[in-house]
Amino acid sequence: MNLVYFLVFENRKKANIQPYYYIGSKSKCTYNGKEIIDFRGKPYYGSSLWENYDSICEGEEIKVYIISEFEDYQECLRYEKLMHIKHDVVADTRYFNKSIATISTYSDPSYGSFRNVITGKTVRLPTNHPKVLKGEYVNCNKGYKTYNDGSKEKQFLGDPPPGWALGRLLKNKRFGKDNSFYGKKHSDKSKTKIIDTRNDTYKNDPERHEKVSKILSETAKKTFTGVPKTAESNEKRGRKDLIMLKNKNTGETIRIHKSEKNNYDLDIWINPYKLAHEGKPNGSKWCTNGEENIKLKPTDELPDGYRYGRTLKHNTSRKRKEHEN
Repeated sequence: MNLVYFLVFENRKKANIQPYYYIGSKSKCTYNGKEIIDFRGKPYYGSSLWENYDSICEGEEIKVYIISEFEDYQECLRYEKLMHIKHDVVADTRYFNKSIATISTYSDPSYGSFRNVITGKTVRLPTNHPKVLKGEYVNCNKGYKTYNDGSKEKQFLGDPPPGWALGRLLKNKRFGKDNSFYGKKHSDKSKTKIIDTRNDTYKNDPERHEKVSKILSETAKKTFTGVPKTAESNEKRGRKDLIMLKNKNTGETIRIHKSEKNNYDLDIWINPYKLAHEGKPNGSKWCTNGEENIKLKPTDELPDGYRYGRTLKHNTSRKRKEHEN
């Protein structure tokens, strides 16, 4: 469903703090009678460019009124533009709107920018266009990588000319105060949105999850391999004589010296692994007859002459040599 909606920021309106109205449109969404819900299942309150708009929405009582519903998004945009002009939302100080809606394929979620894999022609096409589905057109940025020649950067599709190295220039990487996000923090709403989006992506595309995890692992190895650890770091990582306990009621986790565990109620403070597998069947187990090791499934019975555990190979070899001598 595509909607044109009208928002009223009740607290700001009662306090006469302008602006307190907003007219917008939203594609691929539903209305539950109180809120607009986007395709990710999250409440949606517009995309105004007003400064701190998201923060304003967090602490507000917002009433949502649906002006009209449309099957076609282009029709939805045309009606939104008509409403903007009718109510003069840009000039009216009561509205958050800073511009009139534009009718363009660049704002249509069913369109994307694609590049022909043979000729390189770039165009705007519906995402379900037959040539997109066949792979004749791909995302415009697919395959491009950033290279530098020591003084400037440029993106190339395929191998670059001689003298260009893969990667960005250090001077163009924004660190510390040069970073636009320096000194700022994500809001709780933003953090939740990021986490939910990431989890949804990984759930729907497990291969991507595995690929990203592998890249992060390889990057960490390159970053930290051979780097000497500080005494403070070693102390933090050390686990000698320390154990983990988790409160099964509150979920709180602590690390203590094993000599202190009797100071806690062990019916409540439990080993996290044991707590996570409480009530579940144990996994496979090793068993041995003193010479041969075999692994049993949870449903298998212990064979005659076997006991749980393993016989180490080097111990067996040593005993055999002692017997031969």
